[in-house]
Amino acid sequence: MTHRTRAFWSTRIVLAVGVVATAIAVLGAPALMAPCFGCDNPAVLGLPSNVLLGVSAIALSVFGLVWMVRVVRGPRDDPPAWRYRD
Repeated sequence: MTHRTRAFWSTRIVLAVGVVATAIAVLGAPALMAPCFGCDNPAVLGLPSNVLLGVSAIALSVFGLVWMVRVVRGPRDDPPAWRYRD
């Protein structure tokens, strides 16, 4: 890999930060879902609100990481091949 772009390392660092943030959210979500004593967890969409909060935290963080990987692996500044015909 000798032809790297100018933003090669900064892109990799941002992707690493995204992976770490997703790992923290996934590992910390069970703490959000733990029942608290004396709390009244109202039902939202048939689920207790603390469970819905933890599941939404995991879902949003994983969606964000997948979107970041999609952007990083996407096409570079090259135009699509169908534009140039012989």
